[in-house]
Amino acid sequence: MTGETSDIQLPEESAEDLYENAPCGYLSTTPDGLIAKINLTLLTWLGYRRDEVLYKKRFIDLMSLPSRVFHETHYAPLLYMQGFANEIAVDLVCRSGRTLPVLLNSVHKIREDGTVFFTRTTIFNAESRRSYERELLLERRKAEQSAKAKADFLANAGHEIRNYLHSIAAVTELFVAGKAGAQREHYKKVLSNSSSSLLNLVCDVLDYSKLEAGKLSLEERPFSVRELVEGVAASLRGRAEIKGLTLRVEVDQRVPNSIVGDAIKLAQVMTNLAGNAVKFTEHGLVVLSVRAREVGPSMVRLAFSVSDTGIGMQPAELASIDGLGEVSPDGRGDRKGGGLGLTISQRLLDLYGAKIRVSSVPERGSIFSFDLSLALPSPSACVQSSSTSEVPVLRGLRVLVAENAEVDGLLLTQLLERWGVEVVLVGSGPQVIDQVRSQEFDLVLMDLKLPGLDGLSATRTIRELDGAVADGVPIIALASSVQLGQRDRLQGAGFTDCIGKPFESDTLLRSVSLHASIHRALRLRRGPSTRPPAPS
Repeated sequence: MTGETSDIQLPEESAEDLYENAPCGYLSTTPDGLIAKINLTLLTWLGYRRDEVLYKKRFIDLMSLPSRVFHETHYAPLLYMQGFANEIAVDLVCRSGRTLPVLLNSVHKIREDGTVFFTRTTIFNAESRRSYERELLLERRKAEQSAKAKADFLANAGHEIRNYLHSIAAVTELFVAGKAGAQREHYKKVLSNSSSSLLNLVCDVLDYSKLEAGKLSLEERPFSVRELVEGVAASLRGRAEIKGLTLRVEVDQRVPNSIVGDAIKLAQVMTNLAGNAVKFTEHGLVVLSVRAREVGPSMVRLAFSVSDTGIGMQPAELASIDGLGEVSPDGRGDRKGGGLGLTISQRLLDLYGAKIRVSSVPERGSIFSFDLSLALPSPSACVQSSSTSEVPVLRGLRVLVAENAEVDGLLLTQLLERWGVEVVLVGSGPQVIDQVRSQEFDLVLMDLKLPGLDGLSATRTIRELDGAVADGVPIIALASSVQLGQRDRLQGAGFTDCIGKPFESDTLLRSVSLHASIHRALRLRRGPSTRPPAPS
């Protein structure tokens, strides 16, 4: 085999063949610049015949006008001074008129008397490189713009947070020192509004970070559009009343009672738009509207809008937010503020492929609107009102709340007790284990950041207990942030579900009622429990 291979004779390629068909261009020019020799590769690139070029064109004649100027002012003097020039970028003009970006490496061939005999130039096609450089430059500019936008955003968000905290601290002091009556009621409203605004701002900051990282996705389930819009209006009505504004909700009768979508993200969009409307309106009204454009057997197309009688926007401002795809998070382009909420709203609607439309007249008001095509639930699915159907499920339940933060523990206890739940509150991982060993619970709410033993470790320990395994007690995680992939990790540790903090009361109610009712049904099917009874 080896002997046969050694006998193979490859055809010998001449130096001229290698020159003509090299992967780069070659040419030689006389001292006055006339092209004396050129290879086939370069002729092919430029589209010329050899007889059209040799001793008829100078190399500079093949260059674009800017490159000719560069040749005379930089390239030729450099070549004259040092006898060579490398990595020189110029543009050649093809016979068709197309511009070809190239890189030149030139060297003088010198006679014995020191005069230039000819100049040999190697030419590399730089189209791909030039395109790559343009892409790099574009990405660099985008990165610089993004970095500046984020820096501006952090500065503005920090300023807003500081203002809200200052307001809360100052009004709290006035509230404590104030007398009973209308003044204290006013302080309560200001405190409530400032706290709500601060929470919304912090949530916007967190959501913006998640959107930038691409970690938000749609979580669709049946919900009531009317209840959603009414809830948004209710959350803003206090701020509107302080300013003497009328806040109105208009929902078309054709809008179905139940649709399928991400109610939380849709509520956030409507809250951002309506919050801006209240903020920039001093007199008149703000209207939250939902109309049905098309209603089919399985889909519905809804038109959402928020209109106001506020300061409106100038044409330049409207142009700056046209399409809202590039709204900067520093607040520019949104009526002197509120740009972050508007940016987040558009990013959230991007998940649905929807765009916010804006129309405005200075000093007369603005309308922000968008359309969504959403699915209708199957006949078996239904939207239940939490106030009428879920609360009775909770009455009589025993829930163990393991919470490290005192305020969160107090809030959970108050909410659950209001719904008729018996609550046992503990503040550490070992206490959770002791309570589950000694008592029977219908459900456990577990903070992940517990002292002594964190929530993950505590849950793993509970799942290893014989009694807990027999009862299958639901354990719901209370997580500061539900990151991508975290739900799988929590499920692997033995958690039944997860609620992100800060949580909405409706979210807590739905999750607790769902898992508690399932646990009750399974426990009834198994028969009387052998666990020790709860202490009276």
